[in-house]
Amino acid sequence: LLVTNDHVSTLTGMADNTITVSALDRTKVKINGQEGVGRDLSLHAVATGKEYVHETSKDDLWFFFDVEVASNPALAGVAGFSTFVMIFFIIFYLNSAGSSY
Repeated sequence: LLVTNDHVSTLTGMADNTITVSALDRTKVKINGQEGVGRDLSLHAVATGKEYVHETSKDDLWFFFDVEVASNPALAGVAGFSTFVMIFFIIFYLNSAGSSY
């Protein structure tokens, strides 16, 4: 599981358990607030869930929407600009002479 900085708070709120790996010392991890757990031990603990099957749900879609769409102001700018340009295109197209198209 790879989590980038913009997903950490949302996933931490959704998770039953959290594993934190330091960028400086990767030999020890923190599991649910307990410091100093060996990395190998934590990898074995995570790897034993072979019978786990992820079933998609509405929560997955809402997570994507909240993290990738709603929290990204650049997407609102792109949508606004695209709407503005399309309105101008329609206005000028409707007012053009019949022989120009």
